[in-house]
Amino acid sequence: MLEPHHRHNVAAFLLDTAAVGGLTVVPLFVVTELGGGATMSGVIAGLQGALYTTVSLVSARFVSRAPKGVAWVAAGVPGFALLFCLAPLTRNPYAYGAASATGFGCLALVWPALWTWVGSDRDPKTRARRIGQYNLSWSAGVAAGPLLAGWLYGFDYRLAFLCVFVLAACALCIELTVRHDRTGLAVTDCPGPQGPEDYDRVNDSFLYSAWLANAFGWVMVGVSRSVYVKRVEELVESGRLALFFEQPGDGDFPLSLTGAFTWLVFLTCFSRAVVFLLMGRHLFWRGRFSIVAMLQFVAAGASWVLAHTAGFAVMMGCFLLIGCANGACFVASIEYSLANVNRRHRRAAINEATVGGGIFIGGTILGLLAGQFGVTWPFRWMPALAFAALAAELALLAYGRRTTQRPSHQP
Repeated sequence: MLEPHHRHNVAAFLLDTAAVGGLTVVPLFVVTELGGGATMSGVIAGLQGALYTTVSLVSARFVSRAPKGVAWVAAGVPGFALLFCLAPLTRNPYAYGAASATGFGCLALVWPALWTWVGSDRDPKTRARRIGQYNLSWSAGVAAGPLLAGWLYGFDYRLAFLCVFVLAACALCIELTVRHDRTGLAVTDCPGPQGPEDYDRVNDSFLYSAWLANAFGWVMVGVSRSVYVKRVEELVESGRLALFFEQPGDGDFPLSLTGAFTWLVFLTCFSRAVVFLLMGRHLFWRGRFSIVAMLQFVAAGASWVLAHTAGFAVMMGCFLLIGCANGACFVASIEYSLANVNRRHRRAAINEATVGGGIFIGGTILGLLAGQFGVTWPFRWMPALAFAALAAELALLAYGRRTTQRPSHQP
């Protein structure tokens, strides 16, 4: 049988294939089955992110008290599989939104517990290697999920949600074979042989800014995944969607709405996985704020381009860049969060909360603004939002450097 950490990797692949596949078809379901637009799609995605954030923050206080960490996996995965996959049985947008968001929120019990186990090794090199392997595993699932679920959705929307249910069930069965003892989740304050104190101080100085960068990375992903589907639908229905930027559409674009949007989401996931691979193998980015900052601003520029292009090839390039920024921000955030093994659970939970918070802002808030001012409005103003986010990150970086000089500084 595979080693426990390898089984975690397989389960992560299956669970994220299910989760992201499900998230990919939610806006399609809202548009094609519920008759909604950018506002409804954005609000539902935002509710999912808001509940995920809330559960992540609340769970930081009690998940580590469980005698067996697998208890939270056994509770969260079935909750997601049942509520998220049964939600399409209703045609009431309010009931669908509530069930879908609650199901997605159940995953907030799962990921912080699993991240805590993955980041439990006190040796920095071993921990970095396992985090890198875990990132590649779940990101491979993130890349596969949109293609699989989108392909099945093209036949029948029920097949896509059935696939999500089966994959989640398989992930649960694998996780139940792994022994999660209490030591894997305990939050202790005792010192341990985790490396020089300066190593922790350097990581802690970047922690706050990395959390905000992670949130902004998911804002860009959230709005592109939840709101841009309406833009693609408008271009497909009007026959203006072309292959290249220079060509006007002639109504003969080879892909349907489902096919076109699925490929865009896949490219975001694919580029994220490539960044995970590179950042997991090379540590040049640690302690360098400029790298993550540059990628955020490039992705914001790509979002601006999305507001003005009707070329599918250009859209593909923009979604690739957004995925790169999202991947870099997430890797930095989770690495800094898990660097101090004595506080890894609370920080992992906060890190997951920034994911949900970013999705909430990108989906709900920017989705509402898109409904009010036009579907391209959030993308036109993304560079301005990036300036504000980077200014706040610089302030948090300065704050982190100051607080790490104090005797007690860990959040």
